[in-house]
Amino acid sequence: MIIRKANIPDTESIIRLMVESDNYISELIPKKHRVFSKRVRNTSMLDKYIKGIIKNSKSIFVVSEENGIIIGCGSAAIMTSTNLFYKSIKVGMLANAYVIKEMRGKGIGKKILKYRQDWLKKKGCKYARMLVMDDNRLMKNRCTKEGYWTMSHNYIKKI
Repeated sequence: MIIRKANIPDTESIIRLMVESDNYISELIPKKHRVFSKRVRNTSMLDKYIKGIIKNSKSIFVVSEENGIIIGCGSAAIMTSTNLFYKSIKVGMLANAYVIKEMRGKGIGKKILKYRQDWLKKKGCKYARMLVMDDNRLMKNRCTKEGYWTMSHNYIKKI
């Protein structure tokens, strides 16, 4: 199994993983709040989104590959955090992490996370952040084990 930077030919496999991830995430959301589930259906927009990340020097898509099959992925992007009270700093935003169900628990997600963190560090980022669904206890536990802490909560309401 190898972890590597994604290339344009990997886009179709990444789309497949992201659709599978979306199905998994929608199962975590209580039924009455599933307005955000099934969001990954416009594959032509997703294709442009993924290729944009791959081509941009301030972002990266990473894949885990075993026997020529992509079994996991994740992305990272460099953001400049500006705040009235703090100086601006480079912060890495981690997203799109997913490992196929059959391969979970084998350290693949951890290796994808480390690869992205190392890339962000090389690019001058001092911090990395990610959004995790509140009901995704496995990922919340992984974040805690990796040294991440909760900085804020996002609240949402239908209006």
